Amino acid sequence: MGSFHRRASHAPDWEAEEHRLLKKGWSKSKVSRALAQKREITETSNKAAEETSVAELASWTSFIAETLGSGAQELGLLLHSYRGPLDEEIQLKGIERIAADDTTGDALRQMREDVLYTFQSGTLSGDRWSSAFKGGAREDI
Repeated sequence: MGSFHRRASHAPDWEAEEHRLLKKGWSKSKVSRALAQKREITETSNKAAEETSVAELASWTSFIAETLGSGAQELGLLLHSYRGPLDEEIQLKGIERIAADDTTGDALRQMREDVLYTFQSGTLSGDRWSSAFKGGAREDI
């Protein structure tokens, strides 16, 4: 889910790589071949990761629809990357209420870390995405 954003922010800096290799004394033709090979590998890797992301997104979208379709009123998802012990306390940055509909996939693609997303069956009044936080204080939902 959040891996799409992480991949996009880690794009290689090809100009810096070229400069680094030239500074090491590599010839221009050797640098060109090396960078062409690295670009091809990166492109292949990105395509495979994108295909995996599409499959994962379809799986999560289906899971949410099936869970809410089985009678559950809401389903909560939290994206969190552990950087310490597994029993560390997670500090929520917010809660987003989302009506589960045809745009559930968009909501999953845009998930931010440490925000609790509650997918609701039926429709929500007002905006499709509504924050349950106002001024940092939690509002009852």
